[in-house]
Amino acid sequence: MATFNDRICTLYEQLPNICPDFIYLDAPSQFSPKGEIRGISTRHKDRVPMSADILTIEHFLLPGTLIVVDGRTANARFLKANLQREWSYFYNADFDQHFFELIEEPLGVYNKRQIEFCIM
Repeated sequence: MATFNDRICTLYEQLPNICPDFIYLDAPSQFSPKGEIRGISTRHKDRVPMSADILTIEHFLLPGTLIVVDGRTANARFLKANLQREWSYFYNADFDQHFFELIEEPLGVYNKRQIEFCIM
């Protein structure tokens, strides 16, 4: 259990040292976090999972990054309310999936090529 901008959430203790262009959010289980924040924990059947890891690495993500949140609507809304960069958002009700795409201008020639490759 942790906080992000004074909001109670969950954070992994360690993240891989990578720069992903695709993130699929479907973890952690709401019952796996350790500890409490002011008596609050997601380890209760009335709570919902609330991961903030993506928010902590947002400024490292490259334009063109795609995030898919599988279910976890409360978590997707938390991300949408707290992401600071230029993200497009789409919700597919048939599959209960939320899609975020970082739509800023490319950082340079290599990032531009990467985006163009993914569009093809």
